[in-house]
Amino acid sequence: MKRVFIIYLFISISAHLFSEPPFVEIYKTHDDGLYGRSEGRDIILSLKESVFKKSETLNVKDDENFLTAVVLDSKIEEKLSSLFKNKTTIQMGYIKLSKENNIYTVNDDNIFLSFSFSLEKPQSDLLEIIDKYYMNSPMYNKIVSDHYNANYVIRIHSAENILRSEAREITYDEAIVMATIIGDKDQWLWGIHDGSDYLKELLFD
Repeated sequence: MKRVFIIYLFISISAHLFSEPPFVEIYKTHDDGLYGRSEGRDIILSLKESVFKKSETLNVKDDENFLTAVVLDSKIEEKLSSLFKNKTTIQMGYIKLSKENNIYTVNDDNIFLSFSFSLEKPQSDLLEIIDKYYMNSPMYNKIVSDHYNANYVIRIHSAENILRSEAREITYDEAIVMATIIGDKDQWLWGIHDGSDYLKELLFD
């Protein structure tokens, strides 16, 4: 009995140590009417790199390009702009970046990841969501609003159908996944899950 327990313990520890860690996580209860902000953070959807091998990149409908409240640091936008000043395509190892009509496309052959996005300053309707949530805390309202105004938010133009592989269109859930991959590790608005720093690690590390 003791030997069986030891074998079981070894298998359990090995599975824990060598299991694939999450690549990106989002709050499952996010609201597209709030640009992806979740009113609750009880349920988390965790995705591993391997899921992208089984999915397909699809364009978001032109009239529904998905704007999110996921923030990207202005330093990363400046770096992207400088890299593409006189170029339309950049190869960085197994990752290809391209830009057309202010839309960036990422093709990562290492993990079979492909998507496109653009960056923009937050507009009044998004800032109103911050005002509403922090209406009873003027200090935090100013801190978070200033952070958004100093940086950029992410709009998704194409994404991978990782959650509904049988579907022929991208859902807001899938757009949020891609934005969270791109976005800053530290997201300041309550209800926006911290990002994966994918672009920061690619461009600065």
